[in-house]
Amino acid sequence: MSYEDIKTYKDVFYEGYKDACYARGILDDDQAYIDDLVRRSYDSSAAVVRDLFVLMLMSDSLCQPEKSLGTDLELLSEDIEYSRRKHFNRPGLILSDDEKKLYALIEIEKLLKRSGSSLSLYESMPKLPENAKPIENVLILDELSYDLEEMQSTHDIDIMKMTEEQRKIYDEIICAVLEERGGMFFVDGFGGTGKTFLWKLLSAAVRCRGDIVLTTASSGIASLLLQGGRTAHSRFGIPINPDEFSTCTLPHGSDKANLIKEASLIIWDEAPMMRKHCFESLDRSLNDLMGNHSKKPFGGKVIVFGGDFRQVLHVITGAGRAEMVLAAMNSSYLWEYCKVLKLTKNMRLCSDNLTYEEARDLKEFSEWILAVGDGRIAEPNDGDALIDIPEEFLIMDPKDPIETISHTIYGDTDSLRGMKDPKFFQERAILCPTNEDVNMINDHMLSKLDGKLVVLS
Repeated sequence: MSYEDIKTYKDVFYEGYKDACYARGILDDDQAYIDDLVRRSYDSSAAVVRDLFVLMLMSDSLCQPEKSLGTDLELLSEDIEYSRRKHFNRPGLILSDDEKKLYALIEIEKLLKRSGSSLSLYESMPKLPENAKPIENVLILDELSYDLEEMQSTHDIDIMKMTEEQRKIYDEIICAVLEERGGMFFVDGFGGTGKTFLWKLLSAAVRCRGDIVLTTASSGIASLLLQGGRTAHSRFGIPINPDEFSTCTLPHGSDKANLIKEASLIIWDEAPMMRKHCFESLDRSLNDLMGNHSKKPFGGKVIVFGGDFRQVLHVITGAGRAEMVLAAMNSSYLWEYCKVLKLTKNMRLCSDNLTYEEARDLKEFSEWILAVGDGRIAEPNDGDALIDIPEEFLIMDPKDPIETISHTIYGDTDSLRGMKDPKFFQERAILCPTNEDVNMINDHMLSKLDGKLVVLS
């Protein structure tokens, strides 16, 4: 009888002698041990069940430990999610089944190593991936904790709504991410062209691959529109008053630095609101972090800026027109590396909820705003021009303009005092050009409300 005959039973050839013996009934199955693990789980924690499993493993009590592991995996990993939530102070943390299995194997490996053993010594047991270790960086954990199934479903629906312009930009940026070739892009589009919609799709596409996307914006309000959004100053540690020599506060080995190193894509919305030194500070810091010697900007990362140079630019106290231009993003040495991608179609006009008259009025207003931004009003001009605002956009009451604005937006005083619907206030706001105007209008509005005025200091 040959060795091959020993491994064959009922015309089935088994790879190992142990499998052949198990098929012949020479070896007992592990059901009794599996049942014991189940019974122990009734009154013990998952950590105790793992201890018992390791004891069975090291004593060679299990004939097919890999099958026992598969059967009892839920019991062995029952506390993993809770432990990670408690460790990181993240009550809403959700782990996938694969992540729970990985962390359970890591805990089993720790127990084995304490006794001088390892999973690698058991041929049939699953092996840990190379360099497998729990994520201890809470910032990375947060970026990997999205509901990927829901995100993928939303992405697949929304991608069908993209315009041809948006799809072309989407494909180019995703291609740069997948090929890991880096790149600096600027998506130029006026309000309503779907830049936020594009950020949502780009971040979902990359995150669904298990990669990290950092979504940032120049202002706090703009960052709230992005999933996982943060201000650029907060995310990158940009100095408050950067200059041509500044760098970001990103110490090597810190959680924030390691998060940025792991990022596959960085999105920065409303970028023209920042001075060029902010971007140059980030460029210097990323080159240092990534050890970049290839002369690629931002350490070879794929970074996408967005915004509209027609809108609010950066603020420099007492600066003239020339100083403002020289401090702009497109005056930076980085601009020569930047590929500008344009959006021109107003997505708000494509809404199904607009009547014909509403769509017409919105189109006329959008075209007028765009003409103002492009300097096409009162041409020819050298950048200074008098702009006549159409009367339908004005409140024509010179006697008491503040009261007129208040009444137009919020109604009369009696209605305002009786209003209890929070949505009414969420849908209304009075925008002011200066802090002095803000304080004036706030005082006026507060004087209309009942109750005693309290100043908190």
